[in-house]
Amino acid sequence: MTGALAWKRTFATWGPLALYAIVVLAFGGMSQGSAARIVSLIPLGPSDKVLHFTLFFGFGWLFVRALQITHPGLTGARTALLVALAGTALGSLDELLQSFSMTRSGALGDVVADACGAAVGGTLRIVVRRLRARVSTAALTSASDNNPTLPTSDPA
Repeated sequence: MTGALAWKRTFATWGPLALYAIVVLAFGGMSQGSAARIVSLIPLGPSDKVLHFTLFFGFGWLFVRALQITHPGLTGARTALLVALAGTALGSLDELLQSFSMTRSGALGDVVADACGAAVGGTLRIVVRRLRARVSTAALTSASDNNPTLPTSDPA
């Protein structure tokens, strides 16, 4: 793979996650009033922890997507651990940056909600990917059973 092609593939894989993380940090860096105005647009007015969980759910999903593309041999357990650690790290950075704001403050409960959201989002991505693989395998097996011209896994 050429250098330019490798760079494009890396950006296509990790770029969405990096942009998402930047948006999360930008939202966390907003003044209390600006953030409150955006939150007021969300129906049902979810609590602060629900918003943290939801934002980091997306982060977890994208993080696992990138890992599955670049490290396909990584086990589900290791992937889940990495996504939980990454969610905790990004959540901690977000809360640390908020502690420097005059109108915001960091909270440990928010970091916990962030880590849980990332872990659940990432784990759901792992489960969905495995279910898709099983469905695809079952469909191929069924198709080869019904069509003798298709190659089968049984070399009999």
